[in-house]
Amino acid sequence: LRDRGVVPSFEMEEDGKKFQFDLKRAVMERTQAEFDSLPQDLEIEGDDGKEARNKVKGVMAFLGQLFLRQFTTTKILKMVVSSMLFRRERPDEVHLEAVCLLLKATGASLESTQVGMKLLDDFCIRLKELRSKFEQGPDAFHEKTLSAIESLMDARKRKWVSKRTNRLKDQLKSVPTNTSDGRPRLLSRGEGAAADGAAPPAPGSTSPGDGPAAAPPA
Repeated sequence: LRDRGVVPSFEMEEDGKKFQFDLKRAVMERTQAEFDSLPQDLEIEGDDGKEARNKVKGVMAFLGQLFLRQFTTTKILKMVVSSMLFRRERPDEVHLEAVCLLLKATGASLESTQVGMKLLDDFCIRLKELRSKFEQGPDAFHEKTLSAIESLMDARKRKWVSKRTNRLKDQLKSVPTNTSDGRPRLLSRGEGAAADGAAPPAPGSTSPGDGPAAAPPA
Protein backbone atom coordinates (compact mmCIF):
# COMPACT_ATOMS: atom_id res chain seq x y z
CA LEU A 1 0.00 0.00 0.00
CA ARG A 2 2.81 2.38 0.83
CA ASP A 3 4.44 1.64 -2.53
CA ARG A 4 1.26 2.88 -4.20
CA GLY A 5 1.37 6.08 -2.20
CA VAL A 6 -1.79 5.17 -0.27
CA VAL A 7 -1.97 4.74 3.51
CA PRO A 8 -5.57 4.05 4.55
CA SER A 9 -6.95 5.91 7.55
CA PHE A 10 -9.98 5.17 9.68
CA GLU A 11 -12.17 7.30 11.90
CA MET A 12 -12.09 5.90 15.42
CA GLU A 13 -13.83 6.88 18.63
CA GLU A 14 -12.52 6.46 22.16
CA ASP A 15 -14.04 7.93 25.33
CA GLY A 16 -16.39 9.98 23.17
CA LYS A 17 -13.56 11.54 21.19
CA LYS A 18 -13.07 10.91 17.50
CA PHE A 19 -9.67 10.68 15.87
CA GLN A 20 -8.08 9.46 12.66
CA PHE A 21 -6.35 6.11 12.95
CA ASP A 22 -4.21 5.25 9.93
CA LEU A 23 -2.56 2.01 8.88
CA LYS A 24 0.93 3.34 9.53
CA ARG A 25 0.08 4.06 13.14
CA ALA A 26 -1.55 0.67 13.59
CA VAL A 27 1.41 -1.19 12.14
CA MET A 28 3.97 0.76 14.18
CA GLU A 29 2.04 0.30 17.42
CA ARG A 30 1.83 -3.45 16.83
CA THR A 31 5.53 -3.61 15.94
CA GLN A 32 6.39 -1.66 19.10
CA ALA A 33 4.34 -4.09 21.16
CA GLU A 34 6.10 -7.06 19.57
CA PHE A 35 9.50 -5.50 20.16
CA ASP A 36 8.70 -4.74 23.81
CA SER A 37 7.58 -8.33 24.34
CA LEU A 38 10.74 -9.92 22.92
CA PRO A 39 12.04 -12.57 25.33
CA GLN A 40 15.04 -11.60 27.44
CA ASP A 41 16.27 -15.13 28.09
CA LEU A 42 17.38 -16.55 24.77
CA GLU A 43 19.38 -19.42 26.22
CA ILE A 44 16.25 -21.53 26.73
CA GLU A 45 16.60 -25.05 25.39
CA GLY A 46 14.11 -26.94 23.27
CA ASP A 47 11.19 -25.68 21.20
CA ASP A 48 10.52 -22.70 23.48
CA GLY A 49 14.05 -21.43 22.97
CA LYS A 50 13.87 -21.92 19.23
CA GLU A 51 10.56 -20.05 19.07
CA ALA A 52 11.99 -17.17 21.12
CA ARG A 53 15.04 -16.84 18.86
CA ASN A 54 12.93 -16.98 15.72
CA LYS A 55 10.67 -14.25 17.10
CA VAL A 56 13.62 -11.90 17.62
CA LYS A 57 14.82 -12.43 14.06
CA GLY A 58 11.29 -12.15 12.68
CA VAL A 59 10.61 -8.81 14.38
CA MET A 60 13.93 -7.40 13.16
CA ALA A 61 13.33 -8.59 9.60
CA PHE A 62 9.86 -7.00 9.66
CA LEU A 63 11.29 -3.76 11.02
CA GLY A 64 13.71 -3.71 8.10
CA GLN A 65 10.86 -3.99 5.63
CA LEU A 66 8.99 -1.17 7.39
CA PHE A 67 12.09 1.02 7.06
CA LEU A 68 12.41 0.28 3.34
CA ARG A 69 8.77 1.30 2.89
CA GLN A 70 9.31 4.48 4.92
CA PHE A 71 6.98 3.41 7.70
CA THR A 72 9.76 4.04 10.21
CA THR A 73 12.83 6.26 10.40
CA THR A 74 16.60 6.05 10.66
CA LYS A 75 16.28 7.33 14.23
CA ILE A 76 14.13 4.34 15.22
CA LEU A 77 16.54 1.97 13.49
CA LYS A 78 19.43 3.51 15.43
CA MET A 79 17.65 3.07 18.77
CA VAL A 80 16.78 -0.57 18.11
CA VAL A 81 20.18 -1.66 16.80
CA SER A 82 22.08 0.29 19.46
CA SER A 83 20.08 -1.41 22.20
CA MET A 84 21.25 -4.77 20.88
CA LEU A 85 24.88 -3.90 20.09
CA PHE A 86 26.02 -1.53 22.82
CA ARG A 87 24.02 -2.38 25.94
CA ARG A 88 26.16 -5.34 26.96
CA GLU A 89 29.88 -6.04 26.67
CA ARG A 90 29.09 -9.39 25.08
CA PRO A 91 25.74 -9.05 23.30
CA ASP A 92 23.47 -12.04 22.89
CA GLU A 93 24.38 -13.94 19.74
CA VAL A 94 20.77 -14.09 18.60
CA HIS A 95 20.64 -10.29 18.79
CA LEU A 96 23.81 -10.06 16.70
CA GLU A 97 22.42 -12.38 14.04
CA ALA A 98 19.16 -10.41 13.99
CA VAL A 99 21.06 -7.12 13.64
CA CYS A 100 23.05 -8.51 10.73
CA LEU A 101 19.82 -9.63 9.10
CA LEU A 102 18.32 -6.17 9.53
CA LEU A 103 21.39 -4.29 8.24
CA LYS A 104 21.74 -6.54 5.19
CA ALA A 105 18.18 -5.70 4.25
CA THR A 106 18.51 -1.96 4.85
CA GLY A 107 22.19 -1.33 4.10
CA ALA A 108 21.78 0.01 0.58
CA SER A 109 19.04 2.38 1.69
CA LEU A 110 21.05 3.57 4.71
CA GLU A 111 24.07 4.34 2.56
CA SER A 112 22.00 6.56 0.31
CA THR A 113 22.19 9.32 2.95
CA GLN A 114 25.11 10.79 4.92
CA VAL A 115 23.36 10.15 8.25
CA GLY A 116 22.59 6.54 7.35
CA MET A 117 26.13 5.93 6.09
CA LYS A 118 27.66 7.25 9.32
CA LEU A 119 25.27 5.08 11.33
CA LEU A 120 26.18 2.00 9.31
CA ASP A 121 29.88 2.78 9.80
CA ASP A 122 29.40 2.87 13.59
CA PHE A 123 27.48 -0.41 13.60
CA CYS A 124 30.05 -2.18 11.41
CA ILE A 125 32.93 -0.95 13.59
CA ARG A 126 31.18 -2.35 16.66
CA LEU A 127 30.50 -5.68 14.94
CA LYS A 128 34.14 -5.98 13.85
CA GLU A 129 35.28 -5.26 17.41
CA LEU A 130 32.98 -7.95 18.76
CA ARG A 131 34.08 -10.45 16.12
CA SER A 132 37.75 -9.82 16.94
CA LYS A 133 37.20 -10.02 20.70
CA PHE A 134 35.01 -13.12 20.75
CA GLU A 135 36.39 -15.09 17.82
CA GLN A 136 38.31 -17.40 20.16
CA GLY A 137 38.45 -18.28 23.82
CA PRO A 138 35.92 -19.59 26.36
CA ASP A 139 33.37 -16.89 25.47
CA ALA A 140 33.82 -17.26 21.72
CA PHE A 141 30.81 -16.76 19.47
CA HIS A 142 29.42 -19.74 17.62
CA GLU A 143 30.39 -20.15 14.00
CA LYS A 144 26.87 -19.20 12.89
CA THR A 145 27.18 -15.79 14.55
CA LEU A 146 30.66 -15.14 13.15
CA SER A 147 29.39 -16.12 9.68
CA ALA A 148 26.47 -13.70 9.98
CA ILE A 149 28.86 -10.83 10.75
CA GLU A 150 31.19 -11.83 7.92
CA SER A 151 28.26 -12.08 5.51
CA LEU A 152 27.19 -8.52 6.36
CA MET A 153 30.70 -7.14 5.82
CA ASP A 154 30.98 -9.01 2.55
CA ALA A 155 27.61 -7.68 1.35
CA ARG A 156 28.73 -4.12 2.04
CA LYS A 157 31.97 -4.63 0.11
CA ARG A 158 29.91 -5.84 -2.84
CA LYS A 159 27.74 -2.71 -2.64
CA TRP A 160 24.81 -4.86 -1.47
CA VAL A 161 24.70 -6.82 -4.74
CA SER A 162 24.18 -10.51 -4.05
CA LYS A 163 26.76 -13.10 -5.07
CA ARG A 164 24.16 -14.74 -7.30
CA THR A 165 23.60 -11.47 -9.15
CA ASN A 166 27.35 -11.07 -9.65
CA ARG A 167 27.62 -14.62 -11.02
CA LEU A 168 24.82 -13.94 -13.48
CA LYS A 169 26.54 -10.76 -14.63
CA ASP A 170 29.79 -12.68 -15.21
CA GLN A 171 27.94 -15.34 -17.17
CA LEU A 172 26.23 -12.74 -19.35
CA LYS A 173 29.58 -11.11 -20.12
CA SER A 174 30.87 -14.41 -21.51
CA VAL A 175 27.90 -14.89 -23.88
CA PRO A 176 28.55 -13.51 -27.40
CA THR A 177 25.96 -10.90 -28.22
CA ASN A 178 26.27 -11.07 -32.00
CA THR A 179 26.73 -13.74 -34.65
CA SER A 180 29.56 -13.65 -37.17
CA ASP A 181 27.44 -11.59 -39.58
CA GLY A 182 26.61 -9.02 -36.89
CA ARG A 183 23.06 -10.13 -36.12
CA PRO A 184 22.03 -10.46 -32.43
CA ARG A 185 22.47 -13.97 -31.05
CA LEU A 186 19.25 -15.03 -29.36
CA LEU A 187 20.10 -18.68 -28.82
CA SER A 188 23.46 -20.33 -28.34
CA ARG A 189 24.45 -23.30 -30.44
CA GLY A 190 22.49 -26.41 -29.58
CA GLU A 191 19.50 -24.49 -28.19
CA GLY A 192 16.08 -24.03 -29.74
CA ALA A 193 14.33 -26.46 -32.05
CA ALA A 194 17.46 -28.41 -32.96
CA ALA A 195 18.21 -29.00 -29.30
CA ASP A 196 14.72 -30.44 -28.87
CA GLY A 197 15.37 -33.11 -31.46
CA ALA A 198 13.71 -31.32 -34.39
CA ALA A 199 15.64 -31.06 -37.62
CA PRO A 200 16.72 -27.57 -38.63
CA PRO A 201 14.66 -26.05 -41.48
CA ALA A 202 15.86 -26.79 -44.98
CA PRO A 203 17.20 -23.90 -47.04
CA GLY A 204 14.34 -21.99 -48.64
CA SER A 205 11.72 -23.45 -46.30
CA THR A 206 9.57 -21.34 -44.03
CA SER A 207 8.39 -21.46 -40.48
CA PRO A 208 4.70 -21.20 -39.59
CA GLY A 209 3.58 -17.61 -39.89
CA ASP A 210 6.32 -16.64 -42.34
CA GLY A 211 3.96 -16.72 -45.33
CA PRO A 212 4.54 -18.50 -48.65
CA ALA A 213 8.08 -19.45 -49.59
CA ALA A 214 9.74 -17.31 -52.22
CA ALA A 215 9.91 -18.90 -55.65
CA PRO A 216 13.40 -19.94 -56.74
CA PRO A 217 14.99 -17.71 -59.38
CA ALA A 218 14.37 -18.83 -62.96
